Amino acid sequence: LRPDMPRPTFEEGGRRYINIYTPTLHETEGGDPSGGIAMLEQLAPDLAERAWLTQWMAHKLRYPEVPGPAVIMVARAFGTGRSTFGELFKKLLGAQYVSTIGFDHFAGRTYQSQYTAWQADALMVIVNESSTADNGSTFRTKHDTYERLKEIVDPRATERTIVTHGRPAYKAMVFASYLIFTNNPDALPLPAEDRRFWVCTNGERKGPEFWDGINTWMREPANIAAFVRWLDAVDLSAFNPYDAPPMT
Repeated sequence: LRPDMPRPTFEEGGRRYINIYTPTLHETEGGDPSGGIAMLEQLAPDLAERAWLTQWMAHKLRYPEVPGPAVIMVARAFGTGRSTFGELFKKLLGAQYVSTIGFDHFAGRTYQSQYTAWQADALMVIVNESSTADNGSTFRTKHDTYERLKEIVDPRATERTIVTHGRPAYKAMVFASYLIFTNNPDALPLPAEDRRFWVCTNGERKGPEFWDGINTWMREPANIAAFVRWLDAVDLSAFNPYDAPPMT
């Protein structure tokens, strides 16, 4: 998966490779971007946070080869729309390029954590429910978790060793961005100058009518295409995915 290289094949290090990346095209006309805009308003009700989140999202669509900082979304309660946001990314980037894993797997707490194929073929990795504050977890445990995540999350594309079931480990460039969901405001101790993570607070829960409308909107390819065009118009001149993200 090489969004940074020509398709269908490219040469590197004296060898020729097949590039499995095929960008998702959004060419349907006549749609309405308002559903995606409403979702951003729900997920980041603070205006400054929403502006940065919108730029992060627009940058990933324009430059899928750049991971940028990981986004941590903190919700006061379940049902704020984060899962729907993950489904929207599947439509924007292509479902085959979006992986979903549990936080324990991501943080290296299970036997399955040794397998890292979810990194190799993903442009976006959605990490469900960071809950390191549960079960009387100590600061030391949280700090160790942060150190593990620091090894995985890098704003730059990085060559990593990929371990899978049933085949030898191999090295591959990883371009994945990370979207991490938590209900715990103290899930991880992040240094103030950390450039790997950015945190936003989600809005309050919405009623079923709101989400019925969003889901209906998402089913129309023309609406997704209109939202992509809206994101394409976002000004990225002040956005640098390699700088430390703003404090929130």
